[in-house]
Amino acid sequence: MYAGDLTLWYDKPANKGMNEALPIGNGTFGGLVYAGPRQERLVLNEITLWTGTEISSDDYSKMGSYQTLGELFVNVAPDAGDRSAVAPTVVCASGHKAFFETEEVEASVDGDPGTKWCVEHQGKPVIWELRLPQGRVVDQYSFTAADDMPARDPSTWELGGSDDGKTWTTLDHHENESPFANRHETKTYTCRNAAAFSLLPADLCAEPGHEPFPGCRD
Repeated sequence: MYAGDLTLWYDKPANKGMNEALPIGNGTFGGLVYAGPRQERLVLNEITLWTGTEISSDDYSKMGSYQTLGELFVNVAPDAGDRSAVAPTVVCASGHKAFFETEEVEASVDGDPGTKWCVEHQGKPVIWELRLPQGRVVDQYSFTAADDMPARDPSTWELGGSDDGKTWTTLDHHENESPFANRHETKTYTCRNAAAFSLLPADLCAEPGHEPFPGCRD
């Protein structure tokens, strides 16, 4: 048997934890490999990170479970000398975390309408930030509704641009927008912008009492 026979090939990155991502580890320290072509995602775990009881029972509400140690993202550039080949990085600059690891901020730009970024605002604005390897002129952007309640669709937001993370230019602003008429519907917005920016943050809010930006992915 040749070494090439042991190579695993996939036509798209993993989206669902243990169902698609590849597990690695030594029994004590492990992780899940999602295999993105431009940005690798590794979800890490360690054996001592356990919550709840260790007593096995048929009542899953009383059983403990392992906890995630953290996530590691590695940008992969086909040509290290070509900055345009480096994939943009998207982060939740306000520090909001999703309840499910598959609904973190990375799902907002994965191009899959079946996934979503879903967080609770916890009484403070949610800031979505796209960090580009070099300045780019952005004159339009889109939101796509995911499988969620219409009342959770974004209603108020502001899109800005910056090169240094200190001075910001408002590119677009919306207030009290109506929910999407249909799930998986895409809305495209234009903004008057002739300047190139390497940081594109959006301050996102929803209707009072609801999570901001949970039903959108782009």
